[in-house]
Amino acid sequence: MPMRLDIQIERTGRLSAFIMRKIADPPLPPTHVTRQNAILAARSHSPGGAQAHLQGATLLAKQSKGRWIVQWLVALETPDQDVTAYVDAYSDKVLSVSRVLKVATGHS
Repeated sequence: MPMRLDIQIERTGRLSAFIMRKIADPPLPPTHVTRQNAILAARSHSPGGAQAHLQGATLLAKQSKGRWIVQWLVALETPDQDVTAYVDAYSDKVLSVSRVLKVATGHS
């Protein structure tokens, strides 16, 4: 897979440009946090904690303030909300947590 894929779509919906670029991998810091430890850290910031259902955990590399960082994106689900947590893959620190309440639907 190319590192970068640019697609340009015209207003009419037609594809007008398709460019693939091979770019070298960026220099990334080492990771010390396992997937399982990232999940545990995210659960500690989630209502319901251990009972929260794991939706997924993905290791991400992103550029922040001119340097590359590596972090785990952990998605959890509880009966009343969805929780997304970013966990630093070097230090195990939970960087941010967002919670979205589920809207109850009244079906008759």
